[in-house]
Amino acid sequence: MINTTEIFDGIKTLIESGFNGKAPVWLLPAIAWIFIAISALTGIIYFFRLIKIFWDECIKPLFRNPECKRTILHRQRFADYIEGEIRRLNALEAWSDYRFTELEAEIEAEGEKNYGDYFGCLGLSIIKTYVGNLHSL
Repeated sequence: MINTTEIFDGIKTLIESGFNGKAPVWLLPAIAWIFIAISALTGIIYFFRLIKIFWDECIKPLFRNPECKRTILHRQRFADYIEGEIRRLNALEAWSDYRFTELEAEIEAEGEKNYGDYFGCLGLSIIKTYVGNLHSL
């Protein structure tokens, strides 16, 4: 458990060290009131956020007009249709790794040949020259 007296004693020591041992009398209570005000505002904002969530999810749907309800129903049906189509297309496809291993091997083989893409236009010749100079040493 956090001991608040230790926290305030630490803050008081820190403030007094900044003022050479003689902090103004009003400074520590002012800091305490600011801390209390910030905590209270945070709690109030959190409380209002909960009220807004409750309003949007529980109270507001009770007062919707028929047109709005119909629009929501159409959107839900459209989303269900799209989800079903995606699931159907996914079921029709054969997603297995063995079909892609040949393509992956081909990409790796081509990637080893072309150093120019990584090092610029003259990259391969510079690498060959550098390797040749190392062998001559």
